[in-house]
Amino acid sequence: SAGGGGLATLLVASRFVQGVGAGGNMQFYMATSLCLTEVAERPNFSMSVVLGGTAGCGFGLVFSAFLSSAHTAVAQVAAAVASVVALLLVHPCLADLEDRRAASPAGGELEVEEEEAGSRKVLIVGVTLIGCVRKAMWGAMEVAPALLLKDAFRWDRRDAGLATGAALLGTIPARILYSSASSALPPRQWIRLLAVLVIAGLVFCFEATCDLGASVGIPPAGLLMCSLAVCLAFLFLLEGLLVGTMQQHVLPSGPFDGNHSQLWYIMALGTGGFLGPWASRLAIQERGQDAFAGGQIATALAFAAVFEAMVAPRMQSFPAAATKWARQPTP
Repeated sequence: SAGGGGLATLLVASRFVQGVGAGGNMQFYMATSLCLTEVAERPNFSMSVVLGGTAGCGFGLVFSAFLSSAHTAVAQVAAAVASVVALLLVHPCLADLEDRRAASPAGGELEVEEEEAGSRKVLIVGVTLIGCVRKAMWGAMEVAPALLLKDAFRWDRRDAGLATGAALLGTIPARILYSSASSALPPRQWIRLLAVLVIAGLVFCFEATCDLGASVGIPPAGLLMCSLAVCLAFLFLLEGLLVGTMQQHVLPSGPFDGNHSQLWYIMALGTGGFLGPWASRLAIQERGQDAFAGGQIATALAFAAVFEAMVAPRMQSFPAAATKWARQPTP
């Protein structure tokens, strides 16, 4: 109808405006974090930032399942206003804080050797490509449950929204568990382990696996959502580790400095966030659940291949007391 078309246009326009605001905020706080955090703490800080956004999405889905469209819009506006007010009240004046970006081990001007600069550039490009792939997987896992639960398992929209929101909230216990065990492995090995666990979790998204679970009393929809919740939690941890790794290796100036590297990364996220949901819906509608699961595993393998080829060989370890540019070879 004409009214429905107008509402759709309004929703698309509002989503565009929201995206501009969200992208600007992400660029600001991630680039600013380079001024405020020690080099060794950047993966941990990045993970905390990603957790805030992911948990917010999860709570938003859960709340919206109980609200009407009008009440959801009011709640979103109220949350945005509260966030701006909180930012104005608690955000520090950057001019009064120490800028850690220009620090070098000797305390003088930093000069990065040409060979190491080239290695860092390859790593940053690799992390950016992985960001695009990871976001495509994430977007697909957000969209697919709603489609599968409603069409294949006959859930209503409210229950599907609650299940998806609960899956996103699984990132909170994942963050707690990682914090308690982070010292058990170096970041490179954590990334490898988490990638393997994501692939293993996706095996439970195939119809045959769900049917096998049903034969022993596990509801197929429950098995599907649990596997996606676990995969989302691991993807969340992967993003925090990889973004922090990129921020540890940025150059002091040029197109691969902290500000520009973050910009390229956000653009890659936008590309993956566009392609992932579209491709997953197409796969499910045209070929079913197995096509979605197979596509996700293929994407995860591409993720792992880029990491091993471009990122892992160039990662450096940074002691806790290091400045941004101090580094030690990783054994």
